[in-house]
Amino acid sequence: MIVGDAQTFALESEILFPVDSVAQQAVGFFVVHISGNQFGVREEDATCLGCSANEVAERLLMRGSHVSEQLFSLAAADIADVYLANFYGEAGDSSSFEDAIRENNLIWCPDGDAAFDDGSHILQFDHEDYVRLIAFRNSDEGTADLVERTMFAAEYYSILKMWLTEFRRDRDVALKNTRR
Repeated sequence: MIVGDAQTFALESEILFPVDSVAQQAVGFFVVHISGNQFGVREEDATCLGCSANEVAERLLMRGSHVSEQLFSLAAADIADVYLANFYGEAGDSSSFEDAIRENNLIWCPDGDAAFDDGSHILQFDHEDYVRLIAFRNSDEGTADLVERTMFAAEYYSILKMWLTEFRRDRDVALKNTRR
């Protein structure tokens, strides 16, 4: 299932089989498409989808709160470089950056499971009526496949909500079919 337009912004997932556990939800894959680039592992059994579904639900609940005026105005490449240095390298005294990232829940991906074991990272910034996404992969050379997309918040959150609704419906149907 894909919701949105992969050339601009879309969420794609597939359920290989459902899992009774609410924490795991299903085995399958979850990827995010931004500006024609795919972030996440697109293999039929890449991960349990619980973390990804829960993160989308949390993003919906926290709409408008992913804010950092300090970081929003920086260039995407600068944000990605500082992010990687703070979380994976030797950044020195940069706790204010880490604090801004964590306190404002700017990290969308990785979300805690194997869905983003390809080194993908996605940061989200809410700013007035817009959402700014910065996505990249962590590589040996630093950031790779860096893309940025700014879109209307209404469109962004609509895609998240539609994906979550369809995912839950598909999982419920799959669970009912396995119990027959």
